[in-house]
Amino acid sequence: MGWTRYLVYLIFTCFIEEIKTTSNGKGQCIWYDTCGKDPSTGKPLNCVYNGPAKQLNDTTGLKLLQKYCPALYIGQKYYWKKN
Repeated sequence: MGWTRYLVYLIFTCFIEEIKTTSNGKGQCIWYDTCGKDPSTGKPLNCVYNGPAKQLNDTTGLKLLQKYCPALYIGQKYYWKKN
């Protein structure tokens, strides 16, 4: 009986993780900008944002995108693969 409970817990956990990571629409963001710092770590906190994706115009951000995600970077534009 113990393994059945473990299996149900594992399936439930996977289901919850899938719900948390599923986007609510194409080209939608979930975070944008920063809204302060986490008091326990001092690290920046992202703001909740449910609007459409915004174009990246920041030079530093574009350089980081080009360096770490070259498949998404095309000149001064970015490319999001459409499903």
